[in-house]
Amino acid sequence: MTLLYHHNYLDRLYVPVTLPYGSPRAVYCLGRRGAELLASERNARTDELDWRRQDNDRDLIFLAHTLAANDVRIATSNACSHHGWPLEWIEERTLRSTLAGDKVADPGTAGRSRALIPDGHFTVEVEGVRYAFALELDRGGVEEQRMRQKARLYGAWSQSGGYARRFQLDTLRVLFVVAAGSATGGRLNRLRRWTEEESGGSLFWFAEHDRVLAGDLLVDPLWQVAGRGGRHALLERGRPVIRTAPRRLPAMRRRVP
Repeated sequence: MTLLYHHNYLDRLYVPVTLPYGSPRAVYCLGRRGAELLASERNARTDELDWRRQDNDRDLIFLAHTLAANDVRIATSNACSHHGWPLEWIEERTLRSTLAGDKVADPGTAGRSRALIPDGHFTVEVEGVRYAFALELDRGGVEEQRMRQKARLYGAWSQSGGYARRFQLDTLRVLFVVAAGSATGGRLNRLRRWTEEESGGSLFWFAEHDRVLAGDLLVDPLWQVAGRGGRHALLERGRPVIRTAPRRLPAMRRRVP
């Protein structure tokens, strides 16, 4: 990695440590020569890649958010690889470009519609059936009013059929992954309560970031569910725990590597 960085194939950013000792963590991202090599391998120009040099110059909050999303994506990919289940993942940038024009009516505010952009969206295929998940990363910085609104929007998106029309899928669970910290448990419980009061049902699932990375986030009982007690697995080994609808729509045409 060091050699690739010094030859401009990779760029390198540093995340400061929060403890009074230790070195900052290095985060590597694509550099100029790396982008040129990738474009050459694809018989394309660098401006045709989904890459911009300025994307590497983001603040620490954006970087922490991106790393948290990558953590969950890697954990999901590892779990799917272990079970032999096909995975399709759409990252936030693609979701932002495709969903920005889709407005969801807010049931809590008459005449008000808003765009709803998850931090990630993925599907897992189990025994020929695809199950869909929207990812929400919670670092404790979003206030109660905004979280309640988001819960209402997800409920309306699912119940109105807007989600099914957009993704051609009839199953959805919204996964809130809560950042580690001394207040994680309290924050997770508050998120559960807010979503239960605003939307209810088993649409919303919650787990701590550390738990998600330490176990198999698909089949281990890591998740708390709005309106239910205990912890549950997203999928049993080989069989889904919950079918949100008996009907299966055609598979998504669009595949994102």
